[in-house]
Amino acid sequence: GEEGGRVRFSEGVGSSWWRGLNTVRSGVGLRDDRRLVDNIRRKVGGGCGSLFWLDPWLEDNPLSRSFSRLYDLAVDKNILVADMFAAGWGVGGEAWKWRRRLFAWEEELVTGCIARLSNVSLQAGVSDSWVWQLHNSGCYSVKSAYSHLTATEVRLNGNFDKFLWLRAGELNAHSIQFSGLGSNQKASFIGLTVIWVATLFVIWRDRNNRLFKSVLDPIEKLAEKVKLQTFWWLKSRYIYFDFDYSVWRQQPWLGFQAIV
Repeated sequence: GEEGGRVRFSEGVGSSWWRGLNTVRSGVGLRDDRRLVDNIRRKVGGGCGSLFWLDPWLEDNPLSRSFSRLYDLAVDKNILVADMFAAGWGVGGEAWKWRRRLFAWEEELVTGCIARLSNVSLQAGVSDSWVWQLHNSGCYSVKSAYSHLTATEVRLNGNFDKFLWLRAGELNAHSIQFSGLGSNQKASFIGLTVIWVATLFVIWRDRNNRLFKSVLDPIEKLAEKVKLQTFWWLKSRYIYFDFDYSVWRQQPWLGFQAIV
């Protein structure tokens, strides 16, 4: 679909792939459904590629949100920034075209909007661009979006739960819970922490093998990998951890006594 010379964003429009992208853009499953959109800003150069009312080019919000009443009354809701500037967006400018005569309080809104535009200067010939505000480079990355979502409290649905498979808060709580299953001794806590980390490491490698190499290891083999990985990590870290793997494999608790 197309709207105002651009692809259209709305529910139920286009292919299943496009509808899927729309659900991400609209923040399905998040408490704040504008979490994604509000972190994208339009950097205006010449203003030929940015919509005056609909794009977040002035401060963080689109003018259609900051001045919703004026947006409702505007004749051309898809007018470009460059066209508004050329027509004159100052007091009494030709850019302001309304569907009817404004009331006094609506005129005050126009004055407020003009005040925001007073310091805007366009650069002829410079292309407009999108800026991702969650990264210093201004460029979008999956890591920056993922870090943002996992660092905040969000209400998840099934699809987001699959995406956010590793949430920092829940992961930390599980680590503390698992590592405290043994005795109160420091050696027990360290040993269980290493086992916990080794388990995650083995699961992560198994995931990659399944996705990229089509290798499917049974759970018994994964458990053996966890034991072996834990053994080598402890052996490389603690000089008194002087055990053969066969002993460690059968009686891992004995090895914890050598962790200091």
